Amino acid sequence: MLAIATAAAVGCGPAASSATPVASAALPPVASAAAGPASVGPAASATASPTSAPTPGVPSVGGTWLVGTAVPTQRAENSAAAISGVIYLPGGLDARGRTLDTNEAYDTLTGTWMSLPPLPEPRDHFGLVALDGTLYLTGGGQFFTPAVRANTWAFDPATASWTNLAPMPTGRWQHASAAVGGRVYVVGGVVEGNGDSRSLWAYDPVSGEWHADLAPLPTEREHLSAVELDGRLIVIGGRKVRNLGAVEAYDPTTDRWETLPELPTPRGGMAVGVIRGRIHAAGGENLGSMATHPEHEVFDPVTMTWSKAPDMLTKRHGLASAVVDGRWYVIGGGRAAMLSVSNIVEVFEP
Repeated sequence: MLAIATAAAVGCGPAASSATPVASAALPPVASAAAGPASVGPAASATASPTSAPTPGVPSVGGTWLVGTAVPTQRAENSAAAISGVIYLPGGLDARGRTLDTNEAYDTLTGTWMSLPPLPEPRDHFGLVALDGTLYLTGGGQFFTPAVRANTWAFDPATASWTNLAPMPTGRWQHASAAVGGRVYVVGGVVEGNGDSRSLWAYDPVSGEWHADLAPLPTEREHLSAVELDGRLIVIGGRKVRNLGAVEAYDPTTDRWETLPELPTPRGGMAVGVIRGRIHAAGGENLGSMATHPEHEVFDPVTMTWSKAPDMLTKRHGLASAVVDGRWYVIGGGRAAMLSVSNIVEVFEP
């Protein structure tokens, strides 16, 4: 566990307590007409979703989508991260556009959801990463208010408590975040006061300081996605007036960006994850056509190509996701463009 000497406790949440299990049996089932009632929990079914037709000239990627245990609180526009087989899911928006402080976690071994101490303040469109056994939540906002937050919070699963860390240089939301080389990176989005959303910031948990003098993102965008792969920060998709397929990689050792092959289906608000050294991107939203996406595409860094994989069972945007033991859990999000939520969980097994 990280020791962060500069941290001060956030006092607006409840005292730390053991997690409360949430029964999921009464929740509405999530099923696919094509795939049938496949489900995933402690023992997964092997029922497959239909395989998407391969894109011409691009090899297809096999795999199976399973229906997971529905999340107790329907929501969208939040993030998830996993530590020791548990997926943490704080914040987001509800169906009326209200920002949530709800914090829930899914134990992938028992197949159950738990209620945890809420966020210190309701938050949506934030960044969330796991690093050395601690969750780091950055920025975000509240959908129906103009305020954009600069907070950095840490959640310790051992004590089930939130801690207030040094804030970001300024408020930021609709950004992407990933942990690379022991630092928490945030990039893109909307920066308070019409700030430069191309700016790249990094938080060092050892020193408790933010670094804002890094090479800026080449392509400006919000509702983008980011992952770590082979020691680099990979930034994917998003939008700026129109949907973008731009993919760019940042190397912390050289402070330089590299342009990678574009995402075949430009979109924002998608889920991304790394399985067996390849980047998976699924779902998303196209505001131009007011459509949501089921598309699932995979990037291979060895061949430097994108391939088509089986579509999600339910097209959605504003998703949260996490990879645990080679399974990719894609959680919540809205079926319709703009404000829409769900409690759907779908799990991809390559």
